[in-house]
Amino acid sequence: MYQSESRVAFKGQVFSAPMDWTSMLQQLHNMDKAAVLVALPHTGATLADMVKIQISSGLVELNKHLKQVTVRRHVVVQLIRMFRDAGHSDYQHLDMRDVQQKAQLLADSDDPSIPHGLEQVLDEEENDVICRETGVDKAATPAERIRSAAELERNMERTRPNILLSQRDSDARKEVEASRASAFSTFSELDLRTGSTLLDQFQGSYIPRVFHLTLPWCVGGPDLRGRTRFRRSSEDAPALTLDDFTAMIPRRVEAQMRWDWDLVPAVWSLRFATKVNLGASLSIKRTLRAGGDPENSDEQKLGSVAAKVYKLLVEGEYWRADGTRQRIDGDTSKLLSAIGLTSMQRSMVQNYYFMSTRISGTRQIRRTINHMVFSSRVKYGLPIFMTVTPSERHSGLMIRLTRYRRNDPAIRIANPEFAPWIGADAPSLEASEDVAGAGENETIELPDYDLRRLMTSKDSLCSVDAYKVYITVIVARLFGLRMCPDCPHCNKSGKPCMDMFGSNATPMGGCAGRADALIGATEAQKAEGVLHLHFFIYVQMAHQFMNLSEIADLLRDRFMTVESLKVFHDHLRCAVYPDVAKFEADRSKIEQKWPAYADDTVLSRAPAYVWDALHRPVNHLLSTDSWEVWREAGKMWLRKRAARLQHVLSHMNHHIHPLVNDATGERRPLMSCRPKNRPRSAIGSIMVSSNNPWLNAAPTGWAELSSDHGDIKCPLRVPTTRAMHWNWHT
Repeated sequence: MYQSESRVAFKGQVFSAPMDWTSMLQQLHNMDKAAVLVALPHTGATLADMVKIQISSGLVELNKHLKQVTVRRHVVVQLIRMFRDAGHSDYQHLDMRDVQQKAQLLADSDDPSIPHGLEQVLDEEENDVICRETGVDKAATPAERIRSAAELERNMERTRPNILLSQRDSDARKEVEASRASAFSTFSELDLRTGSTLLDQFQGSYIPRVFHLTLPWCVGGPDLRGRTRFRRSSEDAPALTLDDFTAMIPRRVEAQMRWDWDLVPAVWSLRFATKVNLGASLSIKRTLRAGGDPENSDEQKLGSVAAKVYKLLVEGEYWRADGTRQRIDGDTSKLLSAIGLTSMQRSMVQNYYFMSTRISGTRQIRRTINHMVFSSRVKYGLPIFMTVTPSERHSGLMIRLTRYRRNDPAIRIANPEFAPWIGADAPSLEASEDVAGAGENETIELPDYDLRRLMTSKDSLCSVDAYKVYITVIVARLFGLRMCPDCPHCNKSGKPCMDMFGSNATPMGGCAGRADALIGATEAQKAEGVLHLHFFIYVQMAHQFMNLSEIADLLRDRFMTVESLKVFHDHLRCAVYPDVAKFEADRSKIEQKWPAYADDTVLSRAPAYVWDALHRPVNHLLSTDSWEVWREAGKMWLRKRAARLQHVLSHMNHHIHPLVNDATGERRPLMSCRPKNRPRSAIGSIMVSSNNPWLNAAPTGWAELSSDHGDIKCPLRVPTTRAMHWNWHT
């Protein structure tokens, strides 16, 4: 509907648009008659107009360190010869002597070099870039700072793209289509235009056709409902649904599947579009049934209604709270407020919203999550809010979950350094320590920092799998909750984790006490795509269901004291350095290594004394009745625990803001640390103990066990009665 005859714009999803082949073929036919042939390889300005480059951060002489835009002259020549020898029709007219001669114009040598013509483009990019602090930085996942050319080269090798959408062309000062057309002006005038008709994505052949380099045999597409099966001649061949195909592709063991930056997002995009289309179809059918009037419920009438809704989405307006009119401009959340919306149009939009609540990735599902969180508070009472952020920089578990075949050419030839670490039992996650060093000299078998970052950037699935283990295993055990990989869907099975009273608590509870339930949502950090969990945990305590009046009665009757609340509060929220003087002495060294801490071998793994306790007999202290032995064992454990917390808090939970002026000590706060102008009432709040204003309170158990960044906020308050004031008795 409203299909234009010219090119269209795409954003957010994966699309494939064919070129205007009729026009192009006619032009090429005329060129062929005139014996105007394309000379290869492309060089100079022609190459610069054909290549798009986007750079999101700058460094002096950036163009000298971008291996991703380099070429090798002899490789280019060999590729052209390979296609020519294979009989490719577009290469048959080429004379290899002319190709070799023109290849000399690409670069000055056969070494990897940025082609002539692109250097100017990169220089222009550098002049446009302003070095500034990234606005998406958070203290939990700060972006790595590039301080040298060597750091830039390493970072380019170990970074995966998080934005698949091309934001702009390298020649941003020019009109885009004119720029692309001018690429061919060297040999002829050619008008290139994309058509307005999209390729049919909902065909089994679409994925193999578009990603033919990853799927070189052009097989492996899904079976789509109502479509002819692609390359499956047997009638009894098992059907491969799009949902199963989407889940299967990332778990293929072949490296080219995992390393393709576009394949997995494109498959997910296709699945998402399918869900949306089916949801829209079902919402339309619901509108038909709800209409009641058979004369107004035919497909033609319904199509007209849908077209008008679409027009409102693009061109319509809505009333703002201040009484002014505002363009909807494609914002589906404003459709219900559109001016001139009829009852049937409103019914269609409402039904579409309803169907969208069942599709992951939509705006409407966020409302569903909010409703679930609110209903859990009605059921389980007052929660404690926590955030855990498993680190991708130091996690040995993520490397452990990386899976490849050892004989894969991508491993055997391209990345042989991966081979020692892709086995089922590699690397070992157990840490060992020098007992005399009280846990400060921990060692663990791990690849070096650059190799870890490279492996996780190549294989994002290992980060996702490790994150799931962190949540379903470590968080569950840490807070004393029964949780399985199928939670919460296991409640529909015969063996749910929840008991008959609606609680998932284990008998002994966890580090925050005995907790009934946990509910949260996973979020991806904008800067690096790091997964982290925001969740509410419902701990069995007086504040869970009691109001402040009832808590005041408990305090008056001494069933509970303010001092005990403070102790519990400080136990949950650790904002105190065991040795604040040591931190001040080490602060400059820590900040110099922030945020990577590349040479640190302690972070993001269970401490050595935990592994040691697992291997010791349970009754090793029960074999003696000496209190001195017990005291010394307790003192040693406390020393190790203090050393562990000191290290974790100083590296993970201390807010390090870059130093702006060495002389004055002025620092630039991270964007996430700047005031949000949202003052909140603190009457009756229990303030956490702290010995450093830059230290963010961390969940004690999570910090000690995982060595990752964590955040915790306790909404516990005491009633503002006379008895709560310190000078009441005077």
